[in-house]
Amino acid sequence: MRTALSRSITHLALATLACPAVAAASEAETHDGFFAHASVGYGHTVMTSTPLRIEGDGALINLQAGASVSENLSIFGHISQTQIFAPTFRPNGAFQDDDQDVSASIGAYGAGVTWYHLETNLYLSVVAALVRASIEEQDRQDDSVDTRFRTDLGFGGLVTFGKEWWVDDEWGIGGAATAQFSRIADQDQVTWHNGTFGVLFSATWN
Repeated sequence: MRTALSRSITHLALATLACPAVAAASEAETHDGFFAHASVGYGHTVMTSTPLRIEGDGALINLQAGASVSENLSIFGHISQTQIFAPTFRPNGAFQDDDQDVSASIGAYGAGVTWYHLETNLYLSVVAALVRASIEEQDRQDDSVDTRFRTDLGFGGLVTFGKEWWVDDEWGIGGAATAQFSRIADQDQVTWHNGTFGVLFSATWN
């Protein structure tokens, strides 16, 4: 259950350490030069197909890195992980409702743009991504994690609206609301429609 989430945290940490120090030459409290944005939060996810509906609450993790192309517009690469803990399955199928040893996750890799309203530092971020979902079960005896189900790659999008406040010459922190959507097929050519709505705490270095 923890494997997918820990992989995402590792990816986020490595990408953050890779931020170039040369961007320090950018002007104070402006959106210019190197762009790095991270957010974590809480959301509700629904995954539906013809035979099954999966839903539950869990963690949202996003990382974006790129560059500002104008004073209020940044482009970036994106990686994110949505983790659903103890999801509910309807109908049950091979799983029990609210099984504490089962988790579902949706990973996304893509690119996007963020537009800032300069006077208020409100922002709107839009991402297009390749998306894959999986279901994992943790063995209580040896703490291993088995992947019970994994879809093929599909297409999805993410829209985030938020506000940040400058706390340093280059750092801003704030909060946001986010919506994520995707359409994915599995190995049996069953189509899954996924939606996530959540709230985020964000930090941006720009």
